[in-house]
Order: sequence, then C-alpha cells, then structure tokens
Amino acid sequence: MKNKTLLFLLILMVNFFTSDLYAQNTFGKIDSVPAQVRTIDKNYKEKYLNNPNFNYSRSPSFLTRIRQWMISKIIEFFNTSDVDAAKIFRTIKITFYVIILLGVIYILIKLFLNKEMRWIFKKNPDSGQTEFKSIVEDISEVDFKELIDKAISYENYRLAIRYYYLWLLKGLDKASLIQYDVEKTNYDYQEELSHSTFSEDFKRASYYYSYIWYGEFLIGEKEFSTTSAVYDKLLKQIRNV
Repeated sequence: MKNKTLLFLLILMVNFFTSDLYAQNTFGKIDSVPAQVRTIDKNYKEKYLNNPNFNYSRSPSFLTRIRQWMISKIIEFFNTSDVDAAKIFRTIKITFYVIILLGVIYILIKLFLNKEMRWIFKKNPDSGQTEFKSIVEDISEVDFKELIDKAISYENYRLAIRYYYLWLLKGLDKASLIQYDVEKTNYDYQEELSHSTFSEDFKRASYYYSYIWYGEFLIGEKEFSTTSAVYDKLLKQIRNV
C-alpha cells in the first residue's frame, strides 16, 4: 500500500515539473511572435455587392406576394396585429378550400344524376342472358310479356324486373308521357313525369328497378310477386290513358 502511494506521488511530481516547463517554453514562443495587423479593403462593398455569388436575396413568389397583400389588407381592415392577421388569413384559406371541395362534390353528384358519369358506375348484365343491347335500342317491337315469362321459368327474377321496367318505359313512350331514349336515365324520365299523375308510382317503380338490377339485389318469388304487382298496376293505368 505504501509503495503504491509513493508511486502516485512520484507521478504527480513529474507531471507538475513537465507541465511547468512546457508552459514556460510556450510563453516564450508566444512572446517571440510579432503582432499582425489586418485591414479591411475600402472597396469591400463593391466587391461583394457586384458579385452574384454573394447575392442571397430572393424575390418572393406570386402566391407569397398575394398572401402578404391580403394580410396587409386584413391588418388595415380589422386594425389588428400581424399575428392575428395571419390567423385570420389561415381561416379564410381553409374556408376557401372547403367551399371548393363542396363545389366539386356537388358537380360530381349533378353529373352522376344527369347521366354524364353513369358509365363509371354502370353494372354489366349477367353473362348468358338475352342480349340487352338490341332490346334496349328498340323496345317498340319487343314482346316483354314473353321475355318476362321466360325469365320467371328460369327463376331469374332480377332479369324479369329488368324487362318489366323496359316494358313500363315502352308503355309511357307509346302514351306520349315520355320520349324514350337509350341514353336517358331514371332521373331524366322522372323529370318528364314530374307533372303527371304517374310521377309517384313511377318513382317507386324506378326505385325497385335500380335497387334490384343495379344494386344486384337477389330476390325470390315472394319479393318478385310484390314488386311485379307495382309494375302491373302502373302498366294497366297507362293503357287506359
């Protein structure tokens, strides 16, 4: 233990004398170094101002200038601080974006209801069924009663409702209550019948058709019997016009 203590004291003494000697030598070297005076060039401004490499200024963008102009007008109008004016501007901007979003949603809904976007949502008929294209394009010469009976025999009640709806359009067109067009939608026909006594019944029939056919809702014999009664009643009324 004593040997370790003596060794520790010896190391401290060596460090003390060597560090003191180093300090003396360093101090002498610093004294021997002459002072150097640096001066600033009189034309330093021109040197930096005329050099594009030292031009860090950037002109604000068009949108930034509009933002700054609007904030300045808000400050003038409300007599408020820059911070409060920035908050008001942020609220106005968010409100503006919300209005645009609602406008786009409104336009999309209008386009969908007026058939321009119908092809996006249109369902393809089941494979193996009667070719709809020729039937839809010329419904005046189609025997829908025969087609409905055939669909019922195969228990394809969705297809039977499809034929019922086309049969209804045929009757309305023949009675000059609507003008049939393959490009028209249910909404178009409802508009044509808006002032007719058949308006509400047709809306109900259209609802059943859209729900069953385009909604691909499978129905059984019981549901078909209830739905077909609506079409039969309306077809009978149209014949008496």
